[in-house]
Amino acid sequence: MLNSTPQFVFITGVSSGIGQATARHLMAAGYHVIGSVRRQADAADLTASPSGEGYFTPVLLDVTDRESVGRLRHTIEALLPPGQSLYAIVNNAGLVVGGPMKYLTEDELRAQMEVNFFAVVAVTQQLLPLLAAGSRVINVSSTSGIITVPLLAPYSASKFALEALTLAWRGEMLPQQIYFVLLNPGPIQTPIWNKTNRSLENKYADTEYAAGVARTVDISKRLARRGYPPEKVAATIARILRARRPKHRYWVVKRRFFYVGIPRFTPRAILDRVLIRVLKLRT
Repeated sequence: MLNSTPQFVFITGVSSGIGQATARHLMAAGYHVIGSVRRQADAADLTASPSGEGYFTPVLLDVTDRESVGRLRHTIEALLPPGQSLYAIVNNAGLVVGGPMKYLTEDELRAQMEVNFFAVVAVTQQLLPLLAAGSRVINVSSTSGIITVPLLAPYSASKFALEALTLAWRGEMLPQQIYFVLLNPGPIQTPIWNKTNRSLENKYADTEYAAGVARTVDISKRLARRGYPPEKVAATIARILRARRPKHRYWVVKRRFFYVGIPRFTPRAILDRVLIRVLKLRT
């Protein structure tokens, strides 16, 4: 796609994982990536990479800080060449909060929704005026936005909300030829689960959910090891950017029928029994 005037793509959360892999992939393809980081040091790897030279601009941003987000439009607008629109927004920044609903606090639930839902709304509303016909907004959801399992209710709820938001917004913006797209990764080799796992392993050790939490942590580690590398998600995002008319949803899931199809179409009573047994939730 290499052009004399590259297309500009804004990505939240490029410090690691899917965000960083996507930034690298798009830079190599000739896009100018504007990536949000919470600390300047987080942008060092991308800024220093040869492919990033001239094609990467870091922006300091805490997506949960409304004052910081409120300045975002003017920050991005100043980076665009005169008369050029922003080609795409990739809402990638995310947080995982897990644990039994019996013990999760309201603050923990609010923190989950703040990052995975309200921040997406705030960032997108700020940058919508910079988009033009043909632009697209890619919201990184999850298979957890389709299937709910015990002990991951906050994360799943945030992704279910993101799904509803994206589909409604897509209908509202299609007449202007601005495409809202859901991206649903399955297990991915990304560090997003590491902090969550460390917290869960100790936090509920003295509750009736200790065995279930330990089992959930073990399963998430194994799934992450077997999952796709983040570069697979990055390649799919690049495909969405190249598409003439992007579909409403793209999957990046190994064994999609097993992870998505079977749980979706299995009667809930049967699925409940299976999950209780697999996650060792019996007391």
